[in-house]
Amino acid sequence: MKKLLALLFLFPFSTLSAQTLPAEPPVLYDTDLLPASFHKDRRAEVMKKLPENALAVFFSSPVRNRQNDVDYLYRQDSNLYYLTGNPEAESVLLMSPKGIKVGDKTVKELMFVLPRNQRRETWTGRRLGVERVMNDLGIELAVPNTEFATIFGGLLKNGEYNAVYHLEFPKGIDEGDVLAMQIKVLNDAMISNPNLNPNKDFLRNILGDMRQIKTPEEQVLLIKSIEISCAAHKEAMRSAVDGMTEYELEAIVDFVYKRNGSEFAGYPHIIGSNENSTILHYNTNRRKFKNGEIVLLDSGAEYHGYTADVTRTFPVNGTFSEEQKAVYEIVLAAQKAAEKAAVVGASMNATSIAAQQVLGEGLLRLGIIQRISQANRFTLHGVSHGIGLDVHDAGGYATAFRVGNMFTIEPGIYITPSADVDAKWWNIGARIEDDYLIKESGLERISTCAPREVADIETLMKETGVGNLPNGKL
Repeated sequence: MKKLLALLFLFPFSTLSAQTLPAEPPVLYDTDLLPASFHKDRRAEVMKKLPENALAVFFSSPVRNRQNDVDYLYRQDSNLYYLTGNPEAESVLLMSPKGIKVGDKTVKELMFVLPRNQRRETWTGRRLGVERVMNDLGIELAVPNTEFATIFGGLLKNGEYNAVYHLEFPKGIDEGDVLAMQIKVLNDAMISNPNLNPNKDFLRNILGDMRQIKTPEEQVLLIKSIEISCAAHKEAMRSAVDGMTEYELEAIVDFVYKRNGSEFAGYPHIIGSNENSTILHYNTNRRKFKNGEIVLLDSGAEYHGYTADVTRTFPVNGTFSEEQKAVYEIVLAAQKAAEKAAVVGASMNATSIAAQQVLGEGLLRLGIIQRISQANRFTLHGVSHGIGLDVHDAGGYATAFRVGNMFTIEPGIYITPSADVDAKWWNIGARIEDDYLIKESGLERISTCAPREVADIETLMKETGVGNLPNGKL
């Protein structure tokens, strides 16, 4: 936004004033986005759970400034996207079973959106606008977001609502941001109406429960994101060689993502070699590989808002050392034990319990620990979480598995140098993470396209990858 304002200062609005809005383009170019019917159905489910005289308010994500006049690429709030499919900033959704009066209309859902603006669209791309939000996204009524303060403030003055629900506000919003002003309108109205008693957990619990179960439409997008992620992991394995840097491997992953239509990586790439393989969320990615080392690659593609989460561990030279293989196969056995625990009705924590037992027994067998109770020094984390619109998706970790859940199983062992551990084990970090779907027929591992068996990894790494092609660097 700041960069846009700077450019507009250099090239005044008056130079564009004679132009008219262009013919309507297909603003949302992808043809496999979630249909409007999906979002409409999600709104209907929320509406069923709202008290008759309640008003629910959903804000968009803020525009985040990276530095000076450059912003980060925008990504919509997951809950607002889930309910509307609107990818644009500065939007607000209102819902009420009782109805929302706007002029001479009463509607149950109202969305404030960025108005069409030819001058701004010349710089930053065309907007959906009021008409397309209603026609293409199926929102009952949309109005320009410039009317938010007037309309919303008026709604709460007449005392028709006895509760106003909203989700937790994002932190660190710039004071002059449109979202900050929208939230202030809400807060001011709440201060003058203390009996409305907002409950921040109410909507969070509703949406958290809904988002845990992936509809068939969501499953299609998540499976696509997983397939893209697996393709990138395979290409990384083919390409890894002595002397390559972590950032070169990162570039290969990014290439595969973009080449296959992924809009973003779902989270910063974790590409840790040698000592960096033992850092759970390492993402500096600047170290150079050396022969005989191990690489831990944790990366998932985001496709149309839905994020995979896949991790593979492999040797730089294509062949696991005796020690690397011993640790790796304990992790693999733990993952397979956790898979057996992932059944309908069991707690998600059951996978961690099953994996931890195998990890502890394995570390004890190798002599790295003297008692199974010491295993958590080297295992560090639980093994399962939901995936979806967020890489750690909505819903609790202790909830019971249900048909339609999509989640990870990701055991790991991380051995840092220490005086009481034989040096031959130092700097071996191994994590294997796959993505799963619980179906009526049982558990399905979706990320099978990326090899996890030692022999399969070593066979794949004999192939030449895109990162090994000539003239790959400037």
